[in-house]
Amino acid sequence: MLITVSNLFPRPDQPTRGMFNFQLFCEVNNQLAVGPRQQAVGGHGGQYLNICLVPEWRLWRWSTIRRWKMTGNPTTVYLPVFYLPVLGRSINWWFYYRALRQGVNGAAESILASWLYPDAVAVARVAQDIGAPVWLRVHGTDRYHLKNRHRRRLILEAVAYAQGVICNCQAVADDLVKWGISMDKIHIIPNGIDAGLFHYRSKEDALKRLGKEGAIAPNVSVAYSPSVLFIGNLVPIKGPDVLLRAFAALKRKQLSSDSPLGSPSTTTEQPKNSTTVLLIIGSGPMRAHLERLTRELGIADQVHFLGNRSHDEVALWMNVADVLCLTSRSEGMPNVVMEALVSGIPVVATSVGACPELLSHELTARLCKPDDSMDVAIRLHEVLEHDVDRESLACRHHHLNSWAHRAEDMLALVCKR
Repeated sequence: MLITVSNLFPRPDQPTRGMFNFQLFCEVNNQLAVGPRQQAVGGHGGQYLNICLVPEWRLWRWSTIRRWKMTGNPTTVYLPVFYLPVLGRSINWWFYYRALRQGVNGAAESILASWLYPDAVAVARVAQDIGAPVWLRVHGTDRYHLKNRHRRRLILEAVAYAQGVICNCQAVADDLVKWGISMDKIHIIPNGIDAGLFHYRSKEDALKRLGKEGAIAPNVSVAYSPSVLFIGNLVPIKGPDVLLRAFAALKRKQLSSDSPLGSPSTTTEQPKNSTTVLLIIGSGPMRAHLERLTRELGIADQVHFLGNRSHDEVALWMNVADVLCLTSRSEGMPNVVMEALVSGIPVVATSVGACPELLSHELTARLCKPDDSMDVAIRLHEVLEHDVDRESLACRHHHLNSWAHRAEDMLALVCKR
């Protein structure tokens, strides 16, 4: 039996959480269930279980969490684990370990932990107890745990026992080596995309579909206004505060076409793109702070917080937008960038993780400095001032591999005999 374990997976209270894991694990399930594929992964019998860890300190919610079920593709068990926010970071792995020790038995022929800490540390301890091989999967932002000496020691111990470490790009692999993980243990398997969902559509077609689904609020004017799109959790590492300051600088530039970015407006003319709006898809603890910041910056009327949206709807919003902006302070291989490229949407992104690898040869894209709102504003202005052949842009990136290919690559490692 193959078991995958991660806290990053859709759940009833957070249906869009960890969609990259959901797509990958669905393909893993499909491939283990199909006869011809079994030969490619060592004759594995097709048994597969996914465990979604649900960190929760409110013990009275555990009975509800245990009743959550996902049957089918893939079969998922939701396992509540005690979790102490912030102060408990260095000991939470032990609570994860205790919960998993009761939920994983010797039937596991291979285990994959998809998140570096505390998930991978706890899973490696359980695998060692039952004598099962384990693989660790690193996404990118989970690397920050390596900066803490205690957590780094625990992670390196887990890596020492593991068969190997899977990461999604060379930038993450290089960083892992800097922290003491041998390159011999590292395997790079990039993320995939769902080309059936993310592809070029005309803006008109996307707006029509969103309108039918009632997804566009009356106060969101995107039919005739250029739009900047942000997709991500509203947390510091994603830099949504940087984006708001950049958007405010962009608006000042658009209202004063002869002035450099950051200068006050000196004209009442309406230059090109002066009606640009910012669409923010996602939720998180920074939401209230960000809404206050839009009022302080005088951009509240042009910024629309759309909350979490389904994966299907996100694909349509990408076809509506004129540019995707990623302002992360740290990344691995951001799926949202690849999904934008195959949808034919120009991208402005900070030069972190795999972003340079994905965007350096794309003429319609711009890389900017992390935590530099003025640089982000300049790059957004450059992109919005030029017309882009979106269909050609999408065609240039049709080579990006599907999740099915990525699942096959991963199974060749994890389930090899």
